[in-house]
Amino acid sequence: MDVLTSTIQSLNDSAMGEDLVHNKMLRALPPTFLVPLLYLFNRCWESGTVPSAWKSSILVPIYKGKGDRSDPASYRPIALTSCIAKLYEKMIKLRFEPLIDNSLIAEQAGFRKGRSTLDNLIQLDHDIKKAFSRKRVVSAVFFDIKKAYDTLDPFAILRQAHKFNVGNNFWKWCRAMLFNRTIKTRVGSICSSASTVSLGVPQGGVLSPLLFNILINDIILADMPSIKFVLYADDLALWTEGSSPEACQPKLQGAIDKLSIWLNTKNLVFSIPKTTGMVFSRKIDLRQDCLSINLTLYKQQIHFARNVKFLGMWLDSKLNWNDHISHLCDALEKRLNFMRAVAGQKWGASRDSLQKLFTSIIYGKIEYCLPVYYSASKKLISKIESIVHHGLRLITGALKSTPIAALFNE
Repeated sequence: MDVLTSTIQSLNDSAMGEDLVHNKMLRALPPTFLVPLLYLFNRCWESGTVPSAWKSSILVPIYKGKGDRSDPASYRPIALTSCIAKLYEKMIKLRFEPLIDNSLIAEQAGFRKGRSTLDNLIQLDHDIKKAFSRKRVVSAVFFDIKKAYDTLDPFAILRQAHKFNVGNNFWKWCRAMLFNRTIKTRVGSICSSASTVSLGVPQGGVLSPLLFNILINDIILADMPSIKFVLYADDLALWTEGSSPEACQPKLQGAIDKLSIWLNTKNLVFSIPKTTGMVFSRKIDLRQDCLSINLTLYKQQIHFARNVKFLGMWLDSKLNWNDHISHLCDALEKRLNFMRAVAGQKWGASRDSLQKLFTSIIYGKIEYCLPVYYSASKKLISKIESIVHHGLRLITGALKSTPIAALFNE
């Protein structure tokens, strides 16, 4: 009962599902109502059943912000599911997430407590700079799994779940939850009829990321010592080092071929347009036109670029963070302009409000993976510091001539 009570109180005000039960209602339940609710959850768990209403979702398409508005691919489907079902899943997650996490591969950092994108980026940065110190190059490929949560094979999840020491009831819950799901699509006030879904996991489901991590935990790259890789949910990067880009080619191509075959067993495929190759090198004698190698995916040539965005950071071929800091400063300038718009001394926001705004939209942006790109040159770092100083002057109302030390003291 204590677990149920604490879980209910932790619920946020997310949108309700088709049953019209909101989290506010659940938080307001008197203790006498919690007893039958807990009994319902226990009966579902022991019998391995999930009510059909809990497996029904309403999909609301949200525009991604770019692309043709008439193209369905320009929209991200957000699934509205039963708040009672999400409460039930939260309780399952509390119990089984620590057990499952202990069996997940170290390279997977997505949706795990105490892990973040920083882990993956630090590993990649470390390996590349280690290769640079030995005057070697690193060839890498960055993948994105196409519609990963929508197309994966539920039978593959069940087979993989058997390998985790989580008991039979968890397996039965997976089977009950993944099959005979229904969805409706709602645009404005218009809602479609229900359709049965036979693939994938519920979009926005509490346990969907955990089930995905279970599914791909046996990634075949773990058996290839010459290939390094990191995963953040469905974002994958793999790399290897060599004396030249050409020396890396056979190792990478072999890994790509095995990886695509393995992925097919999960009913998943890579997105070719979102797959990018890159050669990292600081060799002076290596021509720019040599910063690519011949690699194929599904019999199509993999595009090699001079820079690539991975987990929110822009990587360049020399790993000097010039591209990342350039993009970062552009984003910070736009946010700084927003601060200027609300920072009038006579009519603008208060100093306390400006300080909170600066912390959230400026400092928060700078702080993301700062330990990785802080190795950039002083000249590049000074560009970020200049924007910070402008922000501090807006907060304090100080003149341009005010010493930097005084700004920080304020």
